[in-house]
Amino acid sequence: MITIRAHNSRLSKWENVKYPPGISVNDSPLPLTREKLLQMNSRSIATRNRANAYDTLDIQCQFTAGYLELPNLPGSASLEERRKQIADYLGVQYLDYM
Repeated sequence: MITIRAHNSRLSKWENVKYPPGISVNDSPLPLTREKLLQMNSRSIATRNRANAYDTLDIQCQFTAGYLELPNLPGSASLEERRKQIADYLGVQYLDYM
C-alpha cells in the first residue's frame, strides 16, 4: 500500500487513482480519478438533484468503503467523513471541497 499511496498522493485532478491489487475498477462504481473521488459529496453535485443525488453519492461512498474493506465509522458518519476515510486510505491528497 505504501507505493500505491505514494503514487496517489501526487495525482493531478484527472489522473486515475491506483487501487490495491485485486481491486477491479472495471464495471464498478469506484471513482476512477482523483477529481471523481473528491467530488463524491461535492455540494454542487448533492444539490443539483435534491431528490436522489445525495442518496446516490452516499451509496457510492458506502460501496467504495465496503469494497476496500474499510472499517465502519462510528455513529452515523457524514459523507464528508466517509470521503476523507477513503481518500486517506488510498493516499489521495484531500482538499476540502466545501
